[in-house]
Amino acid sequence: ALSPFSEATIRYGSETYYDLRVSRPAGGILPGTIVGAVTDAGTQDAISNANVGLDFGNLSTDTDGEGAYLFAALPAGGYLIEASATGYGSASVSVEVISGEVATSNIQLAGIADLLVSGNSVILSEAQPSADVDIINEGLGLLRWSATSDNPAVTVSPASGTGEQALTITATDFTEDLAAQVAVTNDDNPSDTETITVQVDRTPTPADLEVSANGVLLSEGTPSVSVNILNLGEVDLNWSASSNDATVTLTPDNVNDTLTITATDFME
Repeated sequence: ALSPFSEATIRYGSETYYDLRVSRPAGGILPGTIVGAVTDAGTQDAISNANVGLDFGNLSTDTDGEGAYLFAALPAGGYLIEASATGYGSASVSVEVISGEVATSNIQLAGIADLLVSGNSVILSEAQPSADVDIINEGLGLLRWSATSDNPAVTVSPASGTGEQALTITATDFTEDLAAQVAVTNDDNPSDTETITVQVDRTPTPADLEVSANGVLLSEGTPSVSVNILNLGEVDLNWSASSNDATVTLTPDNVNDTLTITATDFME
């Protein structure tokens, strides 16, 4: 406790000095002081430039390089102190100030995780059925996350995790073009959600060769007949033709997909 008309130096942290001259006011009641430090709840490191507010006269101050703060010349009584800092959640503590004494009130702030993904769109196909997206934490707190897909033909693995890691997105159905939305959510802050748009390309059907006619009749009056080469599939068709009889020649037209069949001997 401080005596009337005394001088005192209050130190909190290696860099913070406060010189006070305290005189006893009318009624003989000395003011009190609150000192403390704001630290990271996980690392215990000091948090500089944290804002510390006092529910008395709208008083507020910022912490110094060692996380220290001070409120002086306070009437005796109970106070609520609230601290906040960028990247952290706020926290409040109650403290009782006794006349002429220094009350110490340290505050710990928990870091807030900030979810980010390395990409917001992927394209999958039968040739590349899976893709990885990195889960990134740009915040100061521990990131707990979960991932879901709105289409059963698109799966995610793992479906949840802690910290930074890769999320594998896999398509299982390529019979038609489809789309899906994969949502990755910060479990401790559901509003912090990233959406990944997934496009799945249908696998085209393989080339399927057909001809417009499976038999032709040639004669001296009609020595040639053309048939159409058809592709009932979706993949490009590369075709060729051959004859097992030297008197029957073939003239392929790969541009127009036709085959001309010609007989050269009508003796038998």
